[in-house]
Amino acid sequence: MSRRRLSSALIGAALLACTWLQPDPAVAAVSCPKDTDEIRFCFANLVSLARLQQDNQGLWSDLQRAKTHLATAKTGAERAQVAGAAFADLKPEIAGTPNVPANVIGQLVGNLDAAIQWYRLAGTGAPPDDKIPVSIGRWMLDNTDETGSAGAIVKDWLTGAGCWAVVPKNKPECIPVLEAAVGVGIRVLVAREVVDEFNLPQRAKNLTEVTTRAAQWEAYLYGTQFQYAWELVANRYIDNSWRKIPEDPFGNELGLRIPPTNRGIFLHPDVGLQYISGQSNGDKVVAALTFEWLGYMQWKGYKDNKVDGLWGISVVSTVADERNAPKMGTGVMLHWGDYALAITSHGGHIAYTINLKLGDKLSTVNDTWAKEIQKPLDKAKQ
Repeated sequence: MSRRRLSSALIGAALLACTWLQPDPAVAAVSCPKDTDEIRFCFANLVSLARLQQDNQGLWSDLQRAKTHLATAKTGAERAQVAGAAFADLKPEIAGTPNVPANVIGQLVGNLDAAIQWYRLAGTGAPPDDKIPVSIGRWMLDNTDETGSAGAIVKDWLTGAGCWAVVPKNKPECIPVLEAAVGVGIRVLVAREVVDEFNLPQRAKNLTEVTTRAAQWEAYLYGTQFQYAWELVANRYIDNSWRKIPEDPFGNELGLRIPPTNRGIFLHPDVGLQYISGQSNGDKVVAALTFEWLGYMQWKGYKDNKVDGLWGISVVSTVADERNAPKMGTGVMLHWGDYALAITSHGGHIAYTINLKLGDKLSTVNDTWAKEIQKPLDKAKQ
């Protein structure tokens, strides 16, 4: 081959390489923050809103405009139309990213098309049940484990190129690949931000629901009488048996579990204050142990996240240090709200036992009652 032909061939190859590895106008030169960082660790950090604003003012402006329109849209359908338009505008940007393999572009554009279709249907008021195309995880670059996500697509590309778990300075040919990945990454970042802004009202709604459910469950656990471990197990079993809990095809519960509005009482010990007839004046009110064998509680629901309208009844035995009557008696205990009253028979004597919360309430009626209620409590401490 003559020198002229050789020179022409070399020039042609150089021009071809320059054409294929054209610089990305949307991305400045990139490098890992530390020379020892592998690409898999530094890639996601290189793709940031700050870099997007710095390197691509056009995309940055489009994103801010879309966010403004999403924030001011009055209905969910309007928000879907705005998001769909933003994705449609983003499609040629991603499709035209320089130096990215065609199969990678094809997968990302396929995700865009699926999202655009979802938003188009949601814009008519009929959003599809399958929300995967518009899930935030679909567009997170650090979500490399979800098949078909942007993060997994980029990871597969860099892994196939031998540039995923390598330090760029040890393999210089991976630097252009990293720059191309960052180029497509900041464009994917726009999609993630649009999805995130679109989901903002739903996230706020979810947060409110989670907060409400947590408060209601706390009311169920602590506002209906303390439950011992065996009572929690029994009530959970009963609740699962009586209520139909929505489940997915794999048996996992869907949504946030609503706390029950009833529960059982099983072998429940407690303490209270007992008044019994036929005793001397100084011993009519004594400390007592109550033991509810079996009972039932129910309430209207949760008003202001508090148990509302609770009532209940149980079979109970009480034990107290009575002088002129059997120490143990059996009867019924009535519950209403935070208060409880047991009525039991002790060898012909009728005893009335109240829980400590009712005792606290009665002690505020007058000083005489307060002193009578305090006597057995002081004696129990001795």
